Amino acid sequence: IAVGLQAQIQSDSRPPLVALSHGPRSGLKFLDMPRDALNRMNGYCGSVAFDGSGRFLAATSPRGGIAVFWDTQTRTYLSDVMLEDCCGVAPTSDPGTFLLTAGAGDVVRVVVDAGRPAQASLLRTANANWDNHLMAVL
Repeated sequence: IAVGLQAQIQSDSRPPLVALSHGPRSGLKFLDMPRDALNRMNGYCGSVAFDGSGRFLAATSPRGGIAVFWDTQTRTYLSDVMLEDCCGVAPTSDPGTFLLTAGAGDVVRVVVDAGRPAQASLLRTANANWDNHLMAVL
């Protein structure tokens, strides 16, 4: 189970925003990420999604214009992608591959893999204002 959080505090401290749990009695285990990426999220995680294999995790922050990615097997932060007002995230049928949507209509395909920066490619700019959540029907 992945959890995306919001920090409703007036402080310069930046508490973790993404956690994993392996069941009702395991508690939450927060995922580490670089300080600059955490600061960029601006206290707000909008959506989380696992890839189709269940190995990779994505989290988005529309306030920060950033999507961040982890390898959940090693609990390692992988990379991030900047995309203004991105919030929707969904897996594709390909392992390590996600779709991101943004408020201005962009749809971006992101491929992540351990040991390499995320590779993002713009699929289209729609005449739409995407909302916070996304589900890909495969």
